[in-house]
Amino acid sequence: MSIEELNQELTRLRQCLQQLKIDNAELRQAVLEYTTQLKQHKSEQQAALHERQRIEEQLQTAQQFLYSVIQAMPVAVFVKDAVDLRILLCNQAAEKLAGVSADEILGKNDYDLFPKKEADFFTKRDHEALNSKTLLEIPEEIIRTKSGETRILQIKKAPILDFQGEPKYLLVVRDDITEHKQAEAKLKQQAIELKQTLNKLQSTQAQLIQSEKMSSLGQLVAGVAHEINNPVNFISGNLTYANNISNNY
Repeated sequence: MSIEELNQELTRLRQCLQQLKIDNAELRQAVLEYTTQLKQHKSEQQAALHERQRIEEQLQTAQQFLYSVIQAMPVAVFVKDAVDLRILLCNQAAEKLAGVSADEILGKNDYDLFPKKEADFFTKRDHEALNSKTLLEIPEEIIRTKSGETRILQIKKAPILDFQGEPKYLLVVRDDITEHKQAEAKLKQQAIELKQTLNKLQSTQAQLIQSEKMSSLGQLVAGVAHEINNPVNFISGNLTYANNISNNY
């Protein structure tokens, strides 16, 4: 190889080395930028994860609070699936009304908990509430529980809609007003008895007043008769005396 060819080869190698340095610098810069992006992405992922955990904790706290409120309510609360009307949630008052534990209620429907007649009625009204998508109120309904006990309920059914405005759940609140109605009936009976007693007292009072009037009238007549008898006796006695004197003359 000649000197000229050697110089040309060296020049070409220098150029390749220079290009290699440029490529290496660009690669370093690309790796640095990619590493920075990875760190930023990881940081964003961690922030998103922390935010998700925070939201989940808040949601769990809200759910626990709502569950505690439902459990503490004095009325029976049932939450049903809008499709098959199976019970997804209930509270302690619902357990007491049904006469069974929550484990025996969840996943069941009204036919599993109440006699067929009551279950037919409940199911019919469930569909009415779901179809109307509005609150349905039943002021008073007499039912017989599975244990055979007769209770009087005040019922409210409210559909819970999804984002599309379609019923997803059905909230059922059954307020046992048996004792209230019994107390109300007792008060009505007491009112009737008090009225009857008042009428008797008024009648007795009228009789006493009439008797008092008759007694006073009798005393008045006796007094007048006495006053009348005194002058008559006086005149009769004097007439006899005057008649004797007249005969003597």
